[in-house]
Amino acid sequence: ELPIPVITSPLGGEILTSGEQTRIEWNIINSNVQFIDSIGVYHSSDAGETWTLEESWTSPEIPVYFDFTVPETDTISFYNKFRIIVLDIGDYGGENNGIHYDITDDLIIIANNNLEHKS
Repeated sequence: ELPIPVITSPLGGEILTSGEQTRIEWNIINSNVQFIDSIGVYHSSDAGETWTLEESWTSPEIPVYFDFTVPETDTISFYNKFRIIVLDIGDYGGENNGIHYDITDDLIIIANNNLEHKS
């Protein structure tokens, strides 16, 4: 079975506070963990146009969450997403290898906790 990641939190639509931590969680569907080479957590602040690797792990250390420190912003960042990538080494014969990933369904907002309305 292919080790396909599925992000369970956050899914999108959430508002995260800059400077705080939030837990990125996922499941690995139909997982044969012994066939996973590595897993990585990526963040995008431009709706998935570009991605920054936040953390990665190699087998046998394959977690199902990552505590992400929300980046600082002076205002509001509207176009955030997360992506989990699994590098699959394939089966015993090395067949069916590849990359499997999941991306948050909707955009996530990052806001500064000290925003003020000035008139």
